[in-house]
Formats: sequence, C-alpha cells, structure tokens
Amino acid sequence: MSFIKKNLFLYALLFFSIYITTFFWKFLHIPYNSDIVGEYSINNYNAINDILKYLFFILFPLSVYVLSRRIIFNDEILKNLKNLKIEKQSKEFTNNLNYFFFILILSLIFVLDFISISWITSKIDIFHAGQKLYPAFKYITDKSIWSETYIIVGAFYEVFLTVISWKLLGAETIGASIVGELFLVLITKILLIFLIYQVSKLTNFKFSLKILYFFTLSFFSIYLIDFNIYSGDLISWRDLPILLTLFLFFLILNDSNNKNFISFIIGMVSIAVFLWSIDRAIINTALLLFICLFFVQNKLFKELIYLFVSIISSIFFIYFSLDKEFYYFIENTFLILKEINNIHGLIHPLPFSDDPNASRATKTLLFILSSLIISFNLILNIRSNVNNNFKILLLTISILSFFTYIHAIGRSDGGHIKQAFGFPIIFFTILIVYYLFNYLNKLLNLESLIEHRLKYVLFFFSIIFLFNSNFDVKKILNFNNSFNEFVTKEDKHFISNEDYEFILEVNKIIDEEKCIQLYTNDSILLYLLKKTSCSKYYWPWSYGSSKTQEFLINNLNDSKFIITNGYSDNWGTPFNKKFIILDPYIKTNFSYVKTISNRAIRYKN
Repeated sequence: MSFIKKNLFLYALLFFSIYITTFFWKFLHIPYNSDIVGEYSINNYNAINDILKYLFFILFPLSVYVLSRRIIFNDEILKNLKNLKIEKQSKEFTNNLNYFFFILILSLIFVLDFISISWITSKIDIFHAGQKLYPAFKYITDKSIWSETYIIVGAFYEVFLTVISWKLLGAETIGASIVGELFLVLITKILLIFLIYQVSKLTNFKFSLKILYFFTLSFFSIYLIDFNIYSGDLISWRDLPILLTLFLFFLILNDSNNKNFISFIIGMVSIAVFLWSIDRAIINTALLLFICLFFVQNKLFKELIYLFVSIISSIFFIYFSLDKEFYYFIENTFLILKEINNIHGLIHPLPFSDDPNASRATKTLLFILSSLIISFNLILNIRSNVNNNFKILLLTISILSFFTYIHAIGRSDGGHIKQAFGFPIIFFTILIVYYLFNYLNKLLNLESLIEHRLKYVLFFFSIIFLFNSNFDVKKILNFNNSFNEFVTKEDKHFISNEDYEFILEVNKIIDEEKCIQLYTNDSILLYLLKKTSCSKYYWPWSYGSSKTQEFLINNLNDSKFIITNGYSDNWGTPFNKKFIILDPYIKTNFSYVKTISNRAIRYKN
C-alpha cells in the first residue's frame, strides 16, 4: 500500500471513530442519584454522563489514531515517548539583552492600555458582584473565611482579592474591588508575554526570526483577554496560576540553571492554587502530574524531590496559617466537588447537532482532539525537523487543552464553553505561525531578509500594538484624578435607583438586627446593607442539597427578616422546586410580607 493510501485509510478510520463517538453520545446514560434539584434531576441526568461522554469523544478517536499508526506505519508510541527528552538549547536568544527591551516595550504598551481605561461607573451585576463583595465584607467584620461563608470558587476570588484591593487603595468600595480585577488582567497580559518568550526560545529559529516569532505571537495574545471584566475572554485572570506553572515548566525546558528553585516554586503554586480557585486547582493538578511524569522520564529526580518538598512544606504552611479555618476549607472544598455540578449543571449539547451552543462545543471538542493528534503525530514522526523541546511544549499545551474543558463539563453554556477554547487556540496559533515562518524561511530565506532590518520590523510591530490598544493621551494625563474618583465613588453610583431605594427602606427596618438572611440570588444586597448573613449559606444559587437546607433552617433562629423575590431569582430552577424543604419552611414561618421596590421582605411569625 502506498504512503498516500495509508494516510487516506488512517484518516478515514479517524473520521469514522468520531462518527462512532457522536452516534453513541446520546446512548451513554447513568440515572440521576442525588437529592439536589436542578436541570440534571429534572432530566434524570447524572453529572458523570457528561464526563464519560467527553472522555469517550476525545480518547476513543485518539486511541484509534495511535493504534492505526502502530499497525499501518509500524510506529511505536511508547518507544518514541521514551526518547522524548530535553535537548540542549542555543544560548543565542537567552543571552541577548535586547530581548528585555522588547519585553519592556510590550509591557509598557499594556500598562498604557491599563492607564487609558475609561474609569466610568456602570451598573454592576447584582447576581455575581456580591460573590466577591459580601465574603470580603464578612472577612473584614470577623476575620472568618470558610467557617462563616460558603465559598464556591476560591478564597482568593471571593475574599482576598477584594480585601487586598480595599486595603491597598484605602477604600472599601465597589470601585476599589473592580480595580483589583483589572490589575490582575494587566498581570495576565504581561505574563502571557513572558510565556510567549519561552515558547519562542524553544524553536529552531535563529535570533532574528525568534524575535519576529515572539512579536507575532504577542500580537495575537492581545485578543485572548481584555480589560472588560464583564466580557467572556478566552483566557481569564483566574488562569494566572496555570499560566505561571506553564511558564515555569517552559523555563526548565529551556535548560534554566535554576531547575531546583523553579521546581520548588511549581510545588508552591500547585498548593496555593487551591486557595485561588478550585476549578483552576483541578486543571493545575493535572498539569502538575504531567510535569512529574516528565521529570521521571528525563531522570530529573533532584528536581522532583524539590517539587515534593515544596508541596509538603506548602501544605504545612497553609495548615498552620489557617489554624481552625483549615478544617472548614477542606470540608468546603469536598462539598463543592460533590454538589456543585448537580446544583448548576447544564446538559452538554450533542456534537454536530442543533442543540443550543452545539456548534461552539463541537468546534472546541474538535480543536482539542486535533491538538492531541497533532502532538502525537509529531512525536511519532521521527523525521520531523521539530526539536524535542518544541514537541514537549506542544504536547503540554494540548494536554492542558484537554483538561481545561472542565469549564464546559457541568456548566455547558456558551460562556463556559468559550473559556475552554483559550488553550486550544493558543496551541494552534503557536503551531500555525511556526510552520508559516518555516515555510517563508525556506521560500524567501526570511532569516537573512530581516536580520539587518529587524529594528524596522519591530518598530512596525510596536506601532501595530499601539494602534490595537486603547492608548489615549488625555486619559493618561487625567489618570490620577479619574482613578481616585472611581475608587472613592459611593456604591450607590454602581447600582440602579430601584436597588438604592430598596437599601434605604430596608435599612430603616433592620437597623438594629445583627444579621439578615437572603432568599434571593441578588447576592450584592448583604454587602450594600452592611449586614452579615444569619447562615454561612448566604447565596441560594450556591446550595441545594437536603442536608444544606436543613442546616440553614437550624440557623434561622436568629433571623427576624428574610429578603426574597429578587430580580435574578428566575435564573435557574424556580426556588419552590429547588428548595423542597427550605421553601415551605420560610413561607410558613416568615409569612408576613412587605414589598419594597418590587422585592419582598418577610417577617418572622
């Protein structure tokens, strides 16, 4: 059989395997087995179904491809993986101090972009905003974290980011909390540039082409994340620990002289990320396992020891630092992992169907599968001119892409599926630009062409960067005034007139109360009222099990008032269906109702 026919047969098998996975998608079904009411329970759909379907959709075609390569081309994947070891890199790019000038230029442009933000107040999202404002307010009040507040994302996201912003800026306002997020967006943009630098170093290009490659990838990076924190970006500032781990790992690939220290830092990040964001911690742990396997493969046992020592040290440090809160942190984390998908779960759309968000999901799934196949293909292709380090880089990002689809498993809406597309698009941008430059170099001798014109090319790129930023001289000159005004602006400017009137009226009623309970998804209300919740379960969106409802009822003895009928309560399962224990109790024991600005406040009998 000729080479062309072998390849046609190989890819025919691959496409057929994808058809098989799509066909069996609808038949993989495990019945629902929880007392939590939500979309999964209504459809008798187990949360494990989407995980199994995803794994089958990706791993079955990938296995077919690898096994077919073994049979048709006699490729040995295990042998090739064993030979996939670090290669010594040229020091040309590493030692050239001009690079830091290029980093400085791009970082400066991002800083100018940050300073040029229009510090204009806009109405805040009352559904999500309270998730970052109330837990921070509660911490300021009594220094509690998980013991008094149910944290569903992570302590940094829901507590410490806002607290740190308030402390540094000297104002406990909504504006100050927003600035903290925007600053982390800036940090993410700069870290992406450093990450791209490491990617550029791992290519076989000579210095001039590496720099051009670096600038080209950096240009594409500006479309991954922007300063609009309410838009759905491909890469989020919440991905910072993952990007940092990736950057540190690529440092090791680039034959850094500080492998032991870098390994120690990777270990620290792998534990700290659990305080940052639970979902990112799961992804980062998967990346960490891959790094550990890589260390074993390359006999970097000393680095592995430093990594494990760092992990153990970090666990003990957090244990002693958090004191009693540590046990609540563990309890809170396991409860989230156990229940959150059943509470918020949305059934994943069938690939290649007309289900809502099916086209976006199908595109992302195919990109993830393609990235894995390409990575394995490069490993199997021993005649490829791609060096081992670049192969490892691509394999790492493809595996990371595989695990980041956790964003779309459980909460399969458009926004979360879009988040899962970030690393696949990074993979293909790196790959396509690499092969494009290789082709142009062979066709036009691109390296020689730009070698003596590099400064002009880079000046041109810098101008393009500047024009694609929000650079505004007037805003920069007025930054200090507009920034301070934004930070210190009263919270009433960030909420609607109806919300403000509601807060004024309710404050007259509950002025003497120590706590008040929310039975509405308008999570920002407790922060605006400057009242703590009578239960750690302050946000109905975040809980749902019978045990949780009973726990909350037992904590309502101190509550005389309950706020209900919020504007965001229609998002998700209706409360009377979701809370089959709590809802009747509240309506029976808090029966007197007073309507204020379309919301209701219930009084205890």
